[in-house]
Amino acid sequence: MINAVVFGCGWSGKYILQELSDSPQVRIAAIVEPDNEKRCFYSKKYSCRHFISLEEVLGVGVEFDTAFVCTPPPIHFFICETLIKLGKNIFCEKPVCRETEKVLKLKKLVKQYKCKFGVNFNQRFAATVQVAKTQLANDTNVHLFTASMNQRGPKKIGGHIGKNFIITDSCCHILDLIYYLNGKITKVSTLINEINSEIIANITVNLVFKNGSIGNMSHSFVGGALNSQHPFQKLEIYTEKAKYVISNMYDYLIIYDHNSLMHRTFSPSVFEPRDYGHSIRVSVNSYINSVVNNLPLTVDIGDGVYNSILIRAIIRSIETGRLEKV
Repeated sequence: MINAVVFGCGWSGKYILQELSDSPQVRIAAIVEPDNEKRCFYSKKYSCRHFISLEEVLGVGVEFDTAFVCTPPPIHFFICETLIKLGKNIFCEKPVCRETEKVLKLKKLVKQYKCKFGVNFNQRFAATVQVAKTQLANDTNVHLFTASMNQRGPKKIGGHIGKNFIITDSCCHILDLIYYLNGKITKVSTLINEINSEIIANITVNLVFKNGSIGNMSHSFVGGALNSQHPFQKLEIYTEKAKYVISNMYDYLIIYDHNSLMHRTFSPSVFEPRDYGHSIRVSVNSYINSVVNNLPLTVDIGDGVYNSILIRAIIRSIETGRLEKV
């Protein structure tokens, strides 16, 4: 049984709370949320204690062994460092931290205190991605990997939104998918623009992979009033045997075999959840299973470190205008 405290009741926090509530292996001991309305609403909904800050929840001696950190990234490090040193297990939203040095320090602490530190790279848990991962394991020689993501994003600097927000807080999602499906990236070359925006609004990154393939990642914050007005995400993978196309994580995976006029389509059943929130819940459930049964984590702090190193190389490429090693 896990005794959990959830830090942050925002967009991802609400899905995590729901999954924890539905799990027979978890007791929600408390939530920590500075917003009074959210704090009162969710504490009532899940019949748990509520607090404003980490200091407060520690000060009253709440008994818990695992923390789910769903706050904005700037305060991840303080919460995680404090709790790791207290021997708590952690499940942290991505990015773990925006600074690579801080993620590396957390990795050292995780090793020292022997806690389980999971990262919510939830997109890799989507149904089509899991099928693609299995199919690619039986394929040979990836040649080209292209991935794009598009969502309505902020335009102004303020609060925890900085100039590189699209890279640190949004590209981290799709970069993890690329790494998960095609292995490590060794070199990057980046182009950006800031049309009608104080922050980077569009980015494209050329990629060189360890397995010899090449590719491209693009992302845009230029969208309609609703994300549903356009495709959110698309991945195309070209191999020796086939072309793989994933649309929107849950819409479909199509495999075009090179030696056939036919193609294969994989799509979740209409009776199964088919939304982004569901991938978060599957990610959380995977972490719970690993902690309860003392199994290796599906996504751990090492994945968070690599993601951060990759993002640092992309930003460095913007600054130098050159192809940069990861």
